[in-house]
Amino acid sequence: MGCFFIFTNPMEHFAIIGSSPIMMLEAIYLANHGKRVTIIEKSPELGGAWKTFSHKQYNNIELGCHIWEYNKSSYKFIEDNIGIELKKLNPDPLFIKNNIKLHYNRKEVPVILLRTLKHIKEFNFYSLFSEGIYFLKNKLFFRKVDYYYAKNGCNDLTLKLVSKIKNQNTIDLEHLEIKKIVSDNNSVELIGDNKSVKCDKLILPSNFELDININSEKLRLKVGFDKEIYHCFIVCNKSDLLSDFTYLRFIKHPIFHRVSNASFEEFKNQFPEKALLVVGVLAKAVKKENINQLVLEELKNNNLYNGIPEEMFWKEYKSKEYENSELRKVQKKSGGKISYIDTSCLSNGIFKQLNRWGDLRI
Repeated sequence: MGCFFIFTNPMEHFAIIGSSPIMMLEAIYLANHGKRVTIIEKSPELGGAWKTFSHKQYNNIELGCHIWEYNKSSYKFIEDNIGIELKKLNPDPLFIKNNIKLHYNRKEVPVILLRTLKHIKEFNFYSLFSEGIYFLKNKLFFRKVDYYYAKNGCNDLTLKLVSKIKNQNTIDLEHLEIKKIVSDNNSVELIGDNKSVKCDKLILPSNFELDININSEKLRLKVGFDKEIYHCFIVCNKSDLLSDFTYLRFIKHPIFHRVSNASFEEFKNQFPEKALLVVGVLAKAVKKENINQLVLEELKNNNLYNGIPEEMFWKEYKSKEYENSELRKVQKKSGGKISYIDTSCLSNGIFKQLNRWGDLRI
């Protein structure tokens, strides 16, 4: 009697570091295409910078003072493929330099010029070309565009993605702080203090920084620089607002990075007579003893708010400016076993993955 063996290819295993919405979308996409996925998240909660928290009677407060960059294709994907209802920001978001206020999309012009000069100086023609194509296709500098945000806040998006992940049997969660990454031709190992995870391929976020050992060659992956911000949350009376605004980005201000009054529907419905202002304050300014008073004075000086707050409380918020040339180096040296996804901005990050995620439904 003859005998035969059935050989089955094991399911390819991907590890994803971080649980921002971009990384959760990538995990769902890979799982839908027959991959086994492990999400590595050092924090107890999922969501990255898009997490929410509760403070006393105030629930689902957004950790970050966010804006979704203008991107019509990403807006459509968020509404049609993820099922999140969007709401136009009204009034329009602005950026401020020396008390001069301009529509938010105008800030792209000086940013693009500075980045272009930087790429030319560094002979980084790959970034110069790829970013140039992206901005030409998606950024409209000289006409007004409409910005949208999730009607019920980022919590609506985060919870929906978390629920999808927890109900997908080929996606695992590991709450682990990675100390070292070792990659060879066979696998990638993510090493923590008391535990490690092995995978076939690893996907990094664009703000990741760590020692990576690739085929015995040690690389220090350093992405850009920290941009330390603390967020001051101010619960106040609506009647004390001096102007109507949603989101303001400050350029080279000694104290402020950004200010938002785009309170989502849950807060507005529960506390219709109140406003929740979120002020991004530069870390170096936070060290001043009278910082609360300085924040209130600057809000008044900028014609935003004048009153006695019901409450002021603070949350630390860290972000990184990144340059993806180091990430591309790691990707090349690892033979593609380690790659990355742009997580610097939600809507821009989605746009860059639309060709892959086009049929993804949440």
